[in-house]
Amino acid sequence: MREGKREPARWIFSKELRETTVVEENTESEKIRSMFLTPLGSNGRRIFFVGNVTNQREDEKSIRLTVSDPTGAFYLSFFERDFNQNVKRQLEKIELNQNVAVMGRVSHYTGEDGKILFNINPELIHETDTESMNFWNMRTAYLCRRRIIGSKEALKKADISQSVLTASGLTEDEAEGILKSIKAYPNYDYTKFEEVLTSLLFNQQISQNINIAKDGIIEFLSSGVDPQGIKYEEIVSELLKKGVSQNEVDEALNVLGREGDVFEVSLKRYRKI
Repeated sequence: MREGKREPARWIFSKELRETTVVEENTESEKIRSMFLTPLGSNGRRIFFVGNVTNQREDEKSIRLTVSDPTGAFYLSFFERDFNQNVKRQLEKIELNQNVAVMGRVSHYTGEDGKILFNINPELIHETDTESMNFWNMRTAYLCRRRIIGSKEALKKADISQSVLTASGLTEDEAEGILKSIKAYPNYDYTKFEEVLTSLLFNQQISQNINIAKDGIIEFLSSGVDPQGIKYEEIVSELLKKGVSQNEVDEALNVLGREGDVFEVSLKRYRKI
């Protein structure tokens, strides 16, 4: 990597970083830089991720956060000696249970048991909404799947080259990282990571359907003029036309009830508030 060129931020889940056991030393410049190499072929010093702030600690010397994504947790630390007051101001605005987007440098240390542990030094952090967080998680899942597919393809041939991988649709960056990772992690089990991604994508689809159901219910109830409300069966029948299941309708009605948008006038009859 050329001196002065800013390394790209890798989009990864905490599980991918947590299962990383290889750290390379980049000596292309005068300053030696440690770079992580994950089992899925992500290689660098900087990452991007989204998640929910589940823990927060601050003292006169540092600010520490735990940010959890759908696969685990990232640990962030900002120290006064870092001198980046803009980042400090960003961190001071963050509250517990907020959804945040984070870009930061990865540092590491080796624990007493010999395990490599990672910490994120934030360079950018800001609050994000649920829709944006879901989008970023889906994009991260997409990139993970690309690398898994590429890794499994590379393992089929002992002499596979970078050009063969790029011809299959991978970027040069992805192909280079994959070739490194299959050598560094020869026995890595991709199945478990695929199961996590499948569960994530399934839950995301359910969440999207519930949002569709909520909008559909509000629209349907808004068209009704009966002061006694609209029957539950009619709501289910209407939403089935939109591809939403009865279970998703039930969940959407519960959410709308908690949010104060829908009122159950009598047993199984609803109207918009």
